[in-house]
Amino acid sequence: MNKKEFIEEVQTHCPPGLGQHVPMAIDLLEGIVKYEGWNVSTVIQFIPRMLLLTRSTKGEDYLSRGKLNAHALLTADYVAESLKPKIKAIRKAIFGSEEPPFSSLQEAEDWVNVYDTGTFFLEEEKARKWVSVFGKWDGRWEWVADDRIGEKFYGMTRAFWEWDKVENEILELSDKTGISPETLRLYVLADIKPLQTPYEISMPGQEYCKGRRKCWYVNIKVNTELSFEELLEIYHTVREALGGFRKSKTFNEKHLELYNMVQERGSALKDKGTVKFWKSLQQEWNERHKNGDEYTTWKGVKRAYDLIYNKLNALYQTEEADNEGPHSQEE
Repeated sequence: MNKKEFIEEVQTHCPPGLGQHVPMAIDLLEGIVKYEGWNVSTVIQFIPRMLLLTRSTKGEDYLSRGKLNAHALLTADYVAESLKPKIKAIRKAIFGSEEPPFSSLQEAEDWVNVYDTGTFFLEEEKARKWVSVFGKWDGRWEWVADDRIGEKFYGMTRAFWEWDKVENEILELSDKTGISPETLRLYVLADIKPLQTPYEISMPGQEYCKGRRKCWYVNIKVNTELSFEELLEIYHTVREALGGFRKSKTFNEKHLELYNMVQERGSALKDKGTVKFWKSLQQEWNERHKNGDEYTTWKGVKRAYDLIYNKLNALYQTEEADNEGPHSQEE
């Protein structure tokens, strides 16, 4: 059976709504494990995990995620298996069975949306959905009539309150494992094993320094051991995202030494004595550096310092110090 025939075979057995994702899932799996070991059920089970992996976590704006690889897949499967006893215990306590209450990602997410409304009152449709899933209802229905909110279910089922306890357990598991609460919740509800890429990079979306100062929050979450290539990917991604630093070169020891020499003299003069100041600094610099790094004129050393200062001023200067700088007059 060739790849095209295998895709068609998997799509034939896929639950509704998943067939269109089969080619992507097979391509991703082939890129991780180079052998003919993927059967129909394996691919079908992998699709919901893949779909969750490609979505952004709520409230996060990802710049980049590392590509899923064999190391990340193996460690994710190991963590999922180690959590299975805890997951089954949660199901047993809440649903009365160790088996997941839902068989699809969509059903589980629809049900989660009831809880995520974050309201004390549940609309009748959602309330009955909770009862149908939990199979628990004490027979008492209470309704609140209000023109603003419509008819709401007030006598919450006991199970709805019990789920709050589950949320606390999920948050604790998330803190211990680094797996998002959203993903763990779906593991409980539909047995979709958590899957994480080697790393995730996100930014809040705006600078946190005011004025001309360029500052950003960059969040880097590392989920597995990283290769040198992955570390390099993180470097290039962050550098590109910072924008202002994208085309500039970093300062080196020579820049630092020249800057310190000027500061030791009380910073660059702005008025009288400018030429004398820079000639003196040129002489000391050339005495230290007799290996080809000498400056042939005092204007050369001044120009080098001005380039350093102007770059610092453009990237890091605050409004309060905006008028400071080496605007010297030559004698």
